[in-house]
Amino acid sequence: MEIFDQLKPFIDQIHNSPLLAWIGTFIISLAESLAIIGLIIPGSLMMTSIGILIGAGVVDFWTIMIAAILGAIAGDSLSYRIGYYFNEHIREMWPFRRYPKLLAKGESFFLAHGGKSVFLGRFVGPVRPMIPVIAGMMRMPGWRFVCSNVFSAILWAPFYMLPGILIGHLSLELDPQTMTRLIVFLVVGLIAIGLTAWLFKSILYTCLSLADRLLDKLWWLMKEHRTTKPLCALLADPHHPNRHGQLTLALLTLILIAVFIGFTLTLNTFPYWPHIKLACYNIAQSFANPTSLQIASILTLLGQKYILGSAMGMITLLLLLRKQWWAAIHIIFIVTLTAISAGTLKYFIDSSRPGIWAAYHNSFPSAHTALSISCYGFLGVLITRGLYSKMYRTLIFSFTLLLCFSIAMTRLYLGWHWVTDLIGGALLGFICLNIVTISYCRRVTSPIPVLMTLSLFLVSLGIGMGVQLSAFPSLSQTMAFKQLTTKKTVSMQQWWGMAHHSAPLFRLSRTGKPIQLFNLQWADQITHIQEILIQDGWQSVPTFNLMALLQSLDVKQQQLLYLPKLNHGKKAAIEMYKMLGEDNVLMVLRLWPAKLNFSNSSLPLFIGTIHYQLPRKHRFWKSKKHHIFNHSLLLPATDNLIPSLKGYQFQQIFYPMTSQYKLIGSHQEWRGGILYIRPESWRRFQLSHPVSNPDTTLGSVTFTTSTFPLPPNLLSHS
Repeated sequence: MEIFDQLKPFIDQIHNSPLLAWIGTFIISLAESLAIIGLIIPGSLMMTSIGILIGAGVVDFWTIMIAAILGAIAGDSLSYRIGYYFNEHIREMWPFRRYPKLLAKGESFFLAHGGKSVFLGRFVGPVRPMIPVIAGMMRMPGWRFVCSNVFSAILWAPFYMLPGILIGHLSLELDPQTMTRLIVFLVVGLIAIGLTAWLFKSILYTCLSLADRLLDKLWWLMKEHRTTKPLCALLADPHHPNRHGQLTLALLTLILIAVFIGFTLTLNTFPYWPHIKLACYNIAQSFANPTSLQIASILTLLGQKYILGSAMGMITLLLLLRKQWWAAIHIIFIVTLTAISAGTLKYFIDSSRPGIWAAYHNSFPSAHTALSISCYGFLGVLITRGLYSKMYRTLIFSFTLLLCFSIAMTRLYLGWHWVTDLIGGALLGFICLNIVTISYCRRVTSPIPVLMTLSLFLVSLGIGMGVQLSAFPSLSQTMAFKQLTTKKTVSMQQWWGMAHHSAPLFRLSRTGKPIQLFNLQWADQITHIQEILIQDGWQSVPTFNLMALLQSLDVKQQQLLYLPKLNHGKKAAIEMYKMLGEDNVLMVLRLWPAKLNFSNSSLPLFIGTIHYQLPRKHRFWKSKKHHIFNHSLLLPATDNLIPSLKGYQFQQIFYPMTSQYKLIGSHQEWRGGILYIRPESWRRFQLSHPVSNPDTTLGSVTFTTSTFPLPPNLLSHS
């Protein structure tokens, strides 16, 4: 018996016993809101799972919603009474005695937000169960706590259940058997994800706490030891003399230097780096489109050395005028150190750029990335030096890290760097940042004027970018569109005649790996192709969405709507299917625009696939097997398309399935050859200056067998 059949009686029991569902929901909601226990139980995911049962009609909406609200109110109220009763003695109780940060986080949040912290804390995961305890310890008025508690619980319960309710409601479109499987799969999956996340978080917290204690001990021993005492005096941060922050930065810098050296030495020796570099480059290029490339071309200017250097120079000038010499010196220090380090490494390390930029100078490490991390990172250090709020420091450094990551990704997206260049630049940037930060934090410094500094920095960046774009208005066009819009140009006669002397083409994955044979090349207007196919019983594939995905889980639905098939990240311009008989066998046709223009015709060219979509052997939940057809019993898919080609010329070219192609495409695809199609009246679409090559086509229908070597195809970069 399948696991889903075993679980079905349990789901039926929940459906038939509303009281059991009510009690279970109340306990889960109460535990999720209870001090300490709420940090352990993945209550949010469990509430989403309950929402799935509500949406699927297994349990009643109002009954469960009331239970969830009451459980949340009861959990927070109990936590409040615990804090109110034990007061400061709670700090001496386990686990708060061993993990004082559990209370410290809640106290910081409560002090920052005051009375509204009970309401806000309900929706903030890390501190949610501890806020009521802190409210009780702080002697928050009972009536104020009750108002915040009740109001937040009324909003919290439906908010956390809503995603599950929507998924459960959509599952009602499926047959009962599939619906049961889907619900169980989602509920069990969500709980498993929650438990895994909690386990990972617990292990990470334990490791970080242990490392913190060990580093504190090491710093204390080094300060007491005669040999290392001068080093500690040199490193010590006068703002935090007893903290190991400077020591941690120093150790981290040594580790980063070792990693950088090891990484650099393996660039030309590790055999998998070329494959990884090319795969990452192809993935980035597969997402290319005019709008995003234009944005990336502008965003990358935030890390341009002259623009960023000028902005840092303006801040230096401001600090010099305010006589904050130490900060100004270190801004000059970090810009100079990063620029010299990156330039020196580029000079000695031979590493060409990818694609059309290969002729430019060495690319490793990415100075763009290194300079962005060091300059923006040190600016974050200057701003947060006088801040004592951990939350604000975290937000500032998170934003800085996100900005630097985005700037680095533009270099890969625009094709200027390999991913290894970005990794090397990031390592170098963090090394320079750590060295300068250690040096800067060795003295007591007055806070810089944050608002004035940021305003001057942003204005300087804006002026620099404006000058750059006005001086080179075609810069973004050159960088962003040259590779995207490059197309080959041949005459219609050349394309048709070269069919016998070209290698086959393949659909590419995002990594650039061939995954399927292109067995169609079709020259015609897209609307006319669709009209011809619709007349022969073809239908357009429905738009892929959540409902289509759920429908595809139904064993009675066709085996079509899983994920859209892409060619190097691009969706098909035409995607149609045709039912063959009553055995769930579909013929699917997909066409993509080719990177080729005809010099003497206005017709566009499409390349694509036509193949059979057969019933799958089994579902991911191990359902019963379906009848599977033998490919050899079916005509090649290209042969089944020929009756639809009224008013077209076509020819079929057969290629030998050599060893280099055996892993790409099925034998069925190779058995049908490649079908070249163009309208019989294609001359009506001739341009005013056609190529004078003679037309050497072989008539309306031509079948050829070829065993010649396979030279490069005209469309090899499509």
